[in-house]
Amino acid sequence: MDLAFEVLERVQRQIGGGIVFLECEEQEMLLKFYQNEHNRFRIFGERYSERDQVKYLKLLRFF
Repeated sequence: MDLAFEVLERVQRQIGGGIVFLECEEQEMLLKFYQNEHNRFRIFGERYSERDQVKYLKLLRFF
């Protein structure tokens, strides 16, 4: 994740913006990873995939 954020922050400084959006399955392990103090993602919604039969959480992180 650190390498991904380094690239995104560099691009953000060059072109503007400052939001990272991702979706993940509602699993405790994933949420602990994305919502920890280092990664700082916050849940802002959810969607249910009929095809996969899975609920996905929508997460955001602002720079």
